[in-house]
Amino acid sequence: MNKKQESIYATYLKSSARELSDVYKNWSGAKEVAMRSCRDLCASLHGYNLRILSHNSQFFSVGFMYLDRPAGALMFMYITAYKKESWVIQEDAVKPYKYKVGDKVQLRAGRGASTRLKEHDGEIVTIADYCSYTWAYRLEEYPDGYWREDCFRTVK
Repeated sequence: MNKKQESIYATYLKSSARELSDVYKNWSGAKEVAMRSCRDLCASLHGYNLRILSHNSQFFSVGFMYLDRPAGALMFMYITAYKKESWVIQEDAVKPYKYKVGDKVQLRAGRGASTRLKEHDGEIVTIADYCSYTWAYRLEEYPDGYWREDCFRTVK
């Protein structure tokens, strides 16, 4: 992080304001819409600890934390009226995904496996995408559900 980012992040750590009512007595509908948009972005990234960092009569800024699971990094998102930017707080915060989109894997039904997994044990399947919130994978062959990493063997 550069000095400006460090300063913004330090302000985030000190802030306890989470609602518009924490910083304003009255606010406009536009501020309400802007705050809703910030909350929606936070939710879409499975972020947490959304806080208002600064405010004046016209604008406010917010920040929140989220995990970038593919990169394995803890990230900080900073939002103002004019920009959105994020930067890495900790690079090795979470284990990155073992498999990438397009990888071929073999389904593996271990002890205690679901009936569905047992029915498809040994099949070679393709990773379609993954869920950053649950850290599970969706398969091209079975797009109606997500599968945990321990359901696969690496195909050589």
